[in-house]
Amino acid sequence: MRLHTFTLVVFTAVLAHSANSTKTSNSTTTEGAPPASLRSSDACCDDVPVEQRLGPHETTAVEERMPEPWIPSSINSAVARLVEKLHAQYPVELAVENFPVNVLREFDENAIRHLFRSESAHMTTEQLPEHAQIVDRWLQNKLEKGPRLIAEARQVFLAHEAEMGATVHQDFFARQAEMGVETPQYFLSLQAEMTADGHQFILADQAQTLVKAHEMILKHQEIMIAKTRQDFLAHLEETTAQARRSFIGIEADLTAKAHKYVRAYVAKTTAQARDFFLANQAKMTAEARDSFLAHQAELTAKATQSFLANQARMTAAARDSFLANQAELTAMATQSFLAHQAKMTAQAHQSFLAHQAELTAKAHRYFLAHRAEMTEEARQSFLAHLAELTAKVDQSFLAQQAESGEEAIMRFEMHPSALFKIRLQQVKADAYKNGDSRKKNPIASLDLGSLDSYRRTYNHVHDSKELTLRKVMSRCIGDDAELASILSILNLNKKNKKYVATVRMEPVAEPETVEDAAVKLGIPPGTTGVLDDKNVETFVRFTAILARKHKDQHSVIVEQLTKRFGGRQAALLVYKMNWLWRASYTALKKALYEYLMKIGTTLDMLRDEIMKAREKRAVRPGNGGHMIEERGEERLLIEYSLYPEDHTNRKRKRASDTSAGSS
Repeated sequence: MRLHTFTLVVFTAVLAHSANSTKTSNSTTTEGAPPASLRSSDACCDDVPVEQRLGPHETTAVEERMPEPWIPSSINSAVARLVEKLHAQYPVELAVENFPVNVLREFDENAIRHLFRSESAHMTTEQLPEHAQIVDRWLQNKLEKGPRLIAEARQVFLAHEAEMGATVHQDFFARQAEMGVETPQYFLSLQAEMTADGHQFILADQAQTLVKAHEMILKHQEIMIAKTRQDFLAHLEETTAQARRSFIGIEADLTAKAHKYVRAYVAKTTAQARDFFLANQAKMTAEARDSFLAHQAELTAKATQSFLANQARMTAAARDSFLANQAELTAMATQSFLAHQAKMTAQAHQSFLAHQAELTAKAHRYFLAHRAEMTEEARQSFLAHLAELTAKVDQSFLAQQAESGEEAIMRFEMHPSALFKIRLQQVKADAYKNGDSRKKNPIASLDLGSLDSYRRTYNHVHDSKELTLRKVMSRCIGDDAELASILSILNLNKKNKKYVATVRMEPVAEPETVEDAAVKLGIPPGTTGVLDDKNVETFVRFTAILARKHKDQHSVIVEQLTKRFGGRQAALLVYKMNWLWRASYTALKKALYEYLMKIGTTLDMLRDEIMKAREKRAVRPGNGGHMIEERGEERLLIEYSLYPEDHTNRKRKRASDTSAGSS
């Protein structure tokens, strides 16, 4: 009977620990009231003095640590308003992926309360209401920090949470282990006392009670281990989600309630066992007295030995099993918490980097747009001012040089480059003075014929044959690109076309082949786009001169043109000579026709190639919705230019058809 009472007390203590573990997630702290750890933890459910059974109460590390100063409800409402304002002002910056907004706000409120506690640790509970202005100023300063306040509070709160979680687990399991050691010692002393007083009725059912107690211990041990594991795993998921917003309040309340509940439940169970034993003692004594006297000595020795052996074995097995499960569950909880913490840290870091990159890109785009706008305004202002100053300087310079320059020109003492520069400036100044500089380009009115005539006379007077027209212009305009641009403008004047062509041909005067001329002029090889090159006219003029100079190499010239630009482009280049050198055009046209026939290109093949290129060209609407006519050179190329024999045959066929129709 005493063994049954001991088993009942052990099971009730284990059940109390399991029930206390499952109730941990439902504990909450009350705003505006001190934490539960500040209240008395020695009160019991009955009047039984627990200290006489468990010894003096030793405080744990959590109880020795003073509680953090609690915040009055007025300050809590101010913190809530601060968090609501920050979340409304920075919804994107403070959001966390896969996390509800209301839970995140509650977590941020707890974090800022903890930050306020840490910064106002020197203030007592009575001083906090008296320093309302200090609190308001603190909250206002934190509001100016914006998202950095929330980030700082979250970081401090998570660090404190990890530290407090480790401390609470260590203290709770240390206290649990300590109580697990003290409980068997207490029940040993109780069992010895009960054995001395009640072995009149225990020995009758000793053997049956031992077997049932052993089976019951094993069965309940398996049930409690499985139930404890299931409850802990289910509780672990729920506690991990709730720990971030309520861990500070839960830890103090949890420690106090667990200690209070265990001590109260042990005292109550002990009192109930003692009452049950005393109530049944008289009845069991009368019934078992006769049997006990006969077998007292033998059964007492056997029962004592068996009970001590089973007690030692079961106590060691239960302790080993409990410690093994406790270590396994603690490791699982630690790994789960660390994995969740690492995931949340990575998500926060990615969100911060993405937001930083977005803000940097926006600032960069705004800077580029503003810089381009300001640069364009400054450039327009500078060009207008520069044009005005240039015109004034040119007018002043021309006025000063008019008298001395006229005499020098008459005696051919002024260098042609200086004369070209003076006339160029004079043309610009006259156009600016008359207001025609924006309507048309004034440089086109410059007369290159008079400049070339002055150059030849200057060379004759000074016996200089190396001063060409290109050298005269290059001496004033050092940049080749600018010189090419001015030549294009001067070429708009029909009087200057011959002189512009002469200037353009000077760089390729030395090459002896078409290939060298194309390379020097920068005309790339290819079957399309050669007519759009800026130096194509110079190249055509040089080809015509080369054909006139080497009359026996016409086939070589057309072969080089065809290999570099293709048959169609070579035909168009030859056709362009019709306006420059008629004799060279006729000779090269015949040579090209013979070469194309030689390599197997027929009239139909060339015509199909030109028609395919024409179809790819973009169609633009003309007058009355008609198609714009094709390029003249392509049309004449097909109709007559390259193939006079075919054109003659078509004329004869049309004449015969006409005569046949009239008859």
